[in-house]
Amino acid sequence: MRKLLGALIAAAAISSALPVSHTSAVALDASTRSCLERLIGKSATNSIAKAKKLTATQTRNLAKCKPATGGSSASTGGEPWYWSMNWDTPTAKPRSPLCAEQFPLKVNPAPIESYTSLNRLGYTQPGAHAMPVPHHNISTRDLRGTGSVDENGRLLVSERVDPIVSPANLTIISMARNVYGRNVTTNETYSYEEWMIAMHVCGTKYVVFNHIDNIPATWVKATEASSVRKECNNGQDNASVCMYSNLNIAVKQGDRIGRASGRSAGWDIGGWDTSRPTPGVMDPAKYTGRWAMGACVWDWFTPSIKDQVFQKFVGDKTSCGTHGHDIANSLSGVWLAVGKRNQAFIEDMHVALIPSYTNDGTYRFSIGYSSNIPSLPGGIYDYTSEASGLRNPKFGAVTPGQVACFDTFAPNSRMSASVTRIYASMTAGSIEKLTIAGDGGGTCGAGPYTMPSGATTFERSTKVSG
Repeated sequence: MRKLLGALIAAAAISSALPVSHTSAVALDASTRSCLERLIGKSATNSIAKAKKLTATQTRNLAKCKPATGGSSASTGGEPWYWSMNWDTPTAKPRSPLCAEQFPLKVNPAPIESYTSLNRLGYTQPGAHAMPVPHHNISTRDLRGTGSVDENGRLLVSERVDPIVSPANLTIISMARNVYGRNVTTNETYSYEEWMIAMHVCGTKYVVFNHIDNIPATWVKATEASSVRKECNNGQDNASVCMYSNLNIAVKQGDRIGRASGRSAGWDIGGWDTSRPTPGVMDPAKYTGRWAMGACVWDWFTPSIKDQVFQKFVGDKTSCGTHGHDIANSLSGVWLAVGKRNQAFIEDMHVALIPSYTNDGTYRFSIGYSSNIPSLPGGIYDYTSEASGLRNPKFGAVTPGQVACFDTFAPNSRMSASVTRIYASMTAGSIEKLTIAGDGGGTCGAGPYTMPSGATTFERSTKVSG
């Protein structure tokens, strides 16, 4: 898929693709460097940065990671093909102010000592996020079992870090108010609210904060303006959600945004760049916002802040991770329920077959709780890959027509004990098909393997350009 992505982007925006020959070194911004490091590694990326003359291979790799300037679609009013309107992203076009520096974010939103840990991009949690997420879950001090309560006597799950502050002079463009009737962690029944806050950084860059409460009253009042677009529905964990767009609230660097609500493990931060889709996400227009265009937000912070935060990552501490794991002609990536492309946002209908977000050599079946696979209940099934063969292979190594078998799953509270092995196979085409089934009748054995009856089919489009 990566080779195809590079070729199509280069064809759609030939004016932005660099020629093979150069007379000066290539300047890599933080986002492009991060993309290249995920794609080809740090050493090869450094070779591009130092090159006076790029090879054909280097040029192709750079084209995969340079922001696309072409490929707009008239059907979306001149917006790029990979963009779909959402409450948090009203346009993919650059907004003022444009980006004038490499590291526009100057302040850590919370004291680094308040970070117990944080997940790299690509974490999954069926029941909330069956698909790999494009934001970081930052854990604060765990208060479960301590008897700590809020002002109303309700149990707190985690430390209420206060304040969470703005990392630069930013502009709030959208907010969403989530009102819950039950805390899914403590299982207490009571009403509470959290806010998701989307802020423009510069140009095509945005940052979002989530699991925040006690926000400034003036911001809440701003949502009542007649110019604000309001949309309400039912969201994750049966929350009542109201989304407010067309906001224009200036926030100074260091100003208080709110506090970590203490209702979950901590708070979230994520970033997205509308200048290009996330590498490794096929058919990105099925998503919106950061799910289609997610980026490593820490690349926009000053290096000293980024280095401190990376040391708090669970697992690999050398890179930000990614939520883009789609590889054409293989099992790897996200698969949607058949005919449900327009419901890609309902994560628990779908499944993901991905490397672990910890980058420790393990792999994960993330099965949505509403994916309706009769033989494979929703949950997480982690395994360690074998070097060769079709027993416990890497997902990217299984090609069309092959039937692979997976067993010896790592113990996990989200895994069904009734499943001892999983079979998976896929077929190629413009719409790829995944066939998957579970079994509780023992382990895989030596093979060859045959897909059992009653398997369930999922699908995905291989579209990577307009």
